[in-house]
Amino acid sequence: MIKQGYTFNLINQKKREKCKRKGKEYRNSGTISFENIEVIKDYTFMDFPLLGTEISVTFAIDFTISNGEINDPKSLHYKSPDCDFNNFSTLNEYQKAIAAIGYVLEPYDSTKYMEVYGYGAKFFNRPEIEYDCALTGNPEAPSVLGVNGILHAYANALENVEISEPTNFAPIISKITAKSRVGLQPKHSNAPLQKYHILVIITDGEISDMEDTKSAIIEASDAPISIIIIGVGHGNFDSMVELDGDDVRLNCDGKIAERDIVQFVPLS
Repeated sequence: MIKQGYTFNLINQKKREKCKRKGKEYRNSGTISFENIEVIKDYTFMDFPLLGTEISVTFAIDFTISNGEINDPKSLHYKSPDCDFNNFSTLNEYQKAIAAIGYVLEPYDSTKYMEVYGYGAKFFNRPEIEYDCALTGNPEAPSVLGVNGILHAYANALENVEISEPTNFAPIISKITAKSRVGLQPKHSNAPLQKYHILVIITDGEISDMEDTKSAIIEASDAPISIIIIGVGHGNFDSMVELDGDDVRLNCDGKIAERDIVQFVPLS
């Protein structure tokens, strides 16, 4: 084990053999001294719950016009008269996405309370288009209990929304990133992480604020947050693949993401 203040000799084997043949003394070709050593553990997601870290899950749902008019049976938001939350086959594409990912993440959230937002539409008879609207109707209390709570909040929103455009991700990403930094310990602190955020964005395709979204993700890349983008329908998801950053680390305006925090999952 390397100890602080320890010095290593740098040995050139060829030079040492040459000196030996000539009867000369050879000590080293230089030294390396470790004056300050810091060990930083690289935690995995599975480590966090074991260390007492609270997992906070947030859903953001796309209500833009590209999904189709809500009452149109071809719409991704169309709610069947036979809709039954306990029968997966009766759910629309967004409900299926909520259930599919929600029931996977719910066990990791000790409180089971999850925040749910809508974006790209006018909600609850308000005149402005919103990109981070709490689907509870109360911006001060955006949380609901469990996946069933999300499904009920979403169903209620369908009765109180005027679909619109554009499809902007940056506002909700920035909002949840800001929440993730509240009470955050210094970067290299040994104190256990108190809370880790998972933002699930459900969308039907291309986004309108690509550059702003890239910047928001890069800004979030050093925060305790991961983003899961769920693609529904048969739209063009090329931009989602780019945001995923599996092959090339996301970059924008000369800035590069510190880590890959985005995972894209198409459900179509």
